[in-house]
Order: sequence, then C-alpha cells, then structure tokens
Amino acid sequence: LDTATGDIFFVLHQKEHLRFKRKGEDLFVDHILTLIEALCGFQFILTHLDGRQLLIKSNPGEFFKPNQFKSINDEGMSVYQRPFMKGKLYIHFIIEFPDSLSSEQVQALEVILPARSKSQYSEMELDDCEETTLHDVNMEEEMRRNKLQNKKHMMRMKRCLVLEHGKREIEDI
Repeated sequence: LDTATGDIFFVLHQKEHLRFKRKGEDLFVDHILTLIEALCGFQFILTHLDGRQLLIKSNPGEFFKPNQFKSINDEGMSVYQRPFMKGKLYIHFIIEFPDSLSSEQVQALEVILPARSKSQYSEMELDDCEETTLHDVNMEEEMRRNKLQNKKHMMRMKRCLVLEHGKREIEDI
C-alpha cells in the first residue's frame, strides 16, 4: 500500500448548557426551592444531559439552608481514561423566600417555629444606640457605581498631580 499513515487528532469544543455546568468530571446544577419545600420536604424530576429522568427528593425531617449543596455519586461526566467511572452531580439549592408576610402569617410562624432569641442588650445599652434603617440594595449595581466613582476619583487625582507638578509624564499614581 502506498498510503500515508499518521495520527488523526480530534479537537472537541464543549458547548455551554443552559442548566448544567461542568468542572472536570463533575456536573453542577442549580435548583430553586420554595421556603415550604426547604422546610417541609420536596421531590422533583431532573432531566439529565442524556435524557434520563432522575427523581430527586429530600429525606423525611430534613430541611435545606440557602446555598446548600448535595451530591449524587456517579451522575457526573466520565472520568478521563476510565469510561466506566463517573464524577458527581452537585445540586446547588437556592431557597426562594416570600417577599413579605402578613401579621397573621408571622404570628402563625411564631407559634410553630422555635422562639426568637431574647435580646442580650440591656435597656440602658439600647438607649445609647442610634436607630438605623435597612434599605434594599442591588449589589451588582452598587459595585458598578463604585467602580465608576473610583475611576473618576483616580482621574481627578492624576489631573491634580499633573497641575501641581507641571509634568505631563505622570501616568499612574
């Protein structure tokens, strides 16, 4: 045979998935639970990448905290050079809280939930404090605004240095 021989190389590009994220041989997925599901139990069906339906359910009496992770063994991706071994599937639980509660709902919760912790401050200590107000905040927007403010401040500092020293070569401080 007068055929040239050689190696064939395949380059695979991983396509982003809307729901699953891959890190090595492990898969990560977010799942939102309502507050009642987080406290009282849940079950849901998760469609895996290969189309299989996985029944995911909490254990009786188990409750979930915000940003808690649970894993399922052997439901991740195949391990490199070990096609019969698989990584883990990690489920990140996001707890969805209600926007507000009525006074009746608050009273009902106070009856069934453990009592609030008693104030550990004396009346005299509380009298010396200034009362404050908490405000809603969008942290992404705040960080963007702060970054812009810092950039403007740095530009003013550079201008002041240039004016003060009469030099144009000052680039950074």
